[in-house]
Amino acid sequence: METSLDKIGLIDRAANRPAQVSDAVLRTAADTGVFSNLAVSGFQEGYYPVPSEIEQLFVASGFRFEDMLSLKSIASDRAHQVARLEPTARAEVERLTRALCRRPEVIATCGHALLVASKSA
Repeated sequence: METSLDKIGLIDRAANRPAQVSDAVLRTAADTGVFSNLAVSGFQEGYYPVPSEIEQLFVASGFRFEDMLSLKSIASDRAHQVARLEPTARAEVERLTRALCRRPEVIATCGHALLVASKSA
């Protein structure tokens, strides 16, 4: 099964709070999407779906899929670095961010995504 991870977040947590993200926990999250923190502190459980799973869930619930995009795209958690770029480089990063924000692999690793769907009354 293909799974998605906010890999950066889990890797950061593994580095900063290893009791919350052991090798086995990280491997399970990568293989199945299921995160289970065995420590008594921190975010305890979660699931990392792939974008297609989210779309299928909404469609199965009677919604019509309209769009899905990464809110942060390739610039995820890099706002300070982007702000320090020269104006032409910053404009190029912003252009790339918009151009890539609908790619499933970017959505899957962005940390925040937006799904737009509609449902008839």
